[in-house]
Amino acid sequence: MHQDWEPKSQLIARTFSYWKQKKLMVQKKMIHFCHLDKLRKKIHITDHEHTSLDIHLINKQLKIYRGKWKAQKKKCFELRMKFLEDHAALLAEKMRTTDAKALHAIKRAEESKCTFCTIKQILGKQRTQLTDIDVPSSPMDMGFSTTTISNKQDVEYHLIHRNKCHSRQSLSTPFFQSPTLQQAIDPHHANNSINDLLQGTFQHSRVRDYKLNDTEKKFLESLKTIVTTDVPLHLSLEDFRQYFKSKQEGTASSPSGRHMGHYRAMLECLHHNTPTLPSIILNIAMISLQTATPLHRWQQASQLMLEKGKGKHIDNLRIIQLCEADLNFILHVVRGKRLIRHASHHLDKAQFAIPGQTCHNAVISKQLYLDLSQQTFSTGLMIDYNAKAVFDRVISGIANLACRRFGLPKIAGDFMHNLLFHMTFHLVTGFSKSAATFSNADDLPNIGQGVLQGSSSACPIYILNSDICLQSYRRCSVST
Repeated sequence: MHQDWEPKSQLIARTFSYWKQKKLMVQKKMIHFCHLDKLRKKIHITDHEHTSLDIHLINKQLKIYRGKWKAQKKKCFELRMKFLEDHAALLAEKMRTTDAKALHAIKRAEESKCTFCTIKQILGKQRTQLTDIDVPSSPMDMGFSTTTISNKQDVEYHLIHRNKCHSRQSLSTPFFQSPTLQQAIDPHHANNSINDLLQGTFQHSRVRDYKLNDTEKKFLESLKTIVTTDVPLHLSLEDFRQYFKSKQEGTASSPSGRHMGHYRAMLECLHHNTPTLPSIILNIAMISLQTATPLHRWQQASQLMLEKGKGKHIDNLRIIQLCEADLNFILHVVRGKRLIRHASHHLDKAQFAIPGQTCHNAVISKQLYLDLSQQTFSTGLMIDYNAKAVFDRVISGIANLACRRFGLPKIAGDFMHNLLFHMTFHLVTGFSKSAATFSNADDLPNIGQGVLQGSSSACPIYILNSDICLQSYRRCSVST
């Protein structure tokens, strides 16, 4: 909405800028009337004032408009604060919170919006939807010679094959090369050793079956349970309110058609003390979670294919997975919120993607380490690696153990494992939704892995999974 003071502010700011730039030109004795003519078109400057180069007149006008600009900025600030206070009062009444918290939420939302607008402006025009891709001309070309394909069936065939291979990048690790280790972490196998791994007794009970090297032994030692108290699995109406009120109605989700806007509309039921519909949703979710039985609707996901900005080569595409909104709600509350808080005091001190830490802390720690090593002439080691396809390289069985060692109940781990095992994916490109689908379990000996990138639990699972690696590094290091 345009306020009455907006055009006036623009007029004063432009006039102040005109006199300021004209003064600089006169002082440098480089008058560019073409530039001044462009500035003059949107302000009120007489011909005499425009053509005059008298420094006293310029200083006088500059002083006048500097004062007007300061007064106008003060007035604008007062009007803005009044608007924010009125808006915060309405929001606080609607969301049943205090005016101060509502005002803080409005300001944070404005900051995020400004940041994304700046990023959007820098990136320029958005890329169009994917309708053609570049693929190697033959398997032996190693990508040096490519062929562009634009037929819908061919594009979907190559993308599905590529995404299947993408989800099986971790199959070359010891946990799949060794039948003993593969069986040990499989929740579906009757003779798995998950309890032994969590108790730290696996090597004593199974060492005869498989000869472990030192690195594997250190890794298995790091799987031992750290937190013995379980994370609560109960879902409340307040959890429902807090999660969906922070989501935009236009957020892409839910291949079934139950989009974020539908769940946001249910917040009105809570506002009017008629929680019947949200309660039904919560009861269905809790029954599904506490029986490790994901809904069939939750086992469908869309893989949106986007360019990374490196061209349309099939190896340079990004996968964005869209899951059901209510499934994301469960994963966020249990894993993204409760489990991370449950584990935050026990995570390795090298972790920075946790509550209370920022990315700046990691940079500062790195800089301090390098400075101290240089000043003390100490030998040190630092590993920097590109976390390429990190979510798809995570082994779901190890991820289950990583969460359980920090207090995730067994039934919640089984729920996630069953969900990923039966998950079916279809592609979304410029040709719309694909008719062909694929599943992680299409080829059981080479089952697909990953932690469902795009879901609310992907980042928390990766954090907990990384803790095992960090603990293993410390066990293998020669010093602390």
